[in-house]
Amino acid sequence: SVYDYGYAGTSAAAPHVGGALALLNQEAPDAPPGAIRNALESSATGVDDSSVSPPPNTKIGHGYINVQAAANVLDGELDLSGEGTEANPYEISTVTELQRITNARGAHYELTSDIDASATEGWNNSKGFDPIGTRQDSNWPFTGSFDGNGHTISDITINRSEESNVGVFGFIAEDGRVTNVTVTGANVSGSDNVGVLVGSQAGEAKIDSVVVSGNLSGVNNVGGLVGYQLDGSVSNSQGAV
Repeated sequence: SVYDYGYAGTSAAAPHVGGALALLNQEAPDAPPGAIRNALESSATGVDDSSVSPPPNTKIGHGYINVQAAANVLDGELDLSGEGTEANPYEISTVTELQRITNARGAHYELTSDIDASATEGWNNSKGFDPIGTRQDSNWPFTGSFDGNGHTISDITINRSEESNVGVFGFIAEDGRVTNVTVTGANVSGSDNVGVLVGSQAGEAKIDSVVVSGNLSGVNNVGGLVGYQLDGSVSNSQGAV
């Protein structure tokens, strides 16, 4: 909520959050509190405000509540095994499931097998895979965790030459983590901030134990692992493009 003196924080947000909780509890009466919280946080949308860092932060929290999106998460819209928590992450075994991460960018995920992503060449009118997280027009970063468990994602296509922040993960920020995965045979194209794994990285986002290879093209800020690193860390990783 916004008043003449700026953002008002938790006291202004409480009635809205309370109303959202009531609706979600009615929709999914058997859902535990932790599942409802995860659904709200992971489906919230960012605030287009250059004066604040990407969510979550102490000024705007996780962003705008999207009750329908949260209800979709609770109703199994992701259709994934697991709960999306650190203790019990969502399980990913196909490229279609990989794309569903876009619907809950603050949740936790793990690969349970290698993924053949060659089908993405024909997705979205040949634009291919839709990057997870974006900085286009608003801050909607991936802020959860993705553990590849040593598995490989092969032959993914992302053909978005007129878009910025392009990669398997378009934008990761805050406590977002991508670890223990190999991406091979990738074909990735974009405009600015283009990487095979991550287009833009910010906050305390971490990349660790990742290997990428493939074909990569862009205009400005183009890198094998990460196109544009505002902040964050990369360790024990390498790229060959």
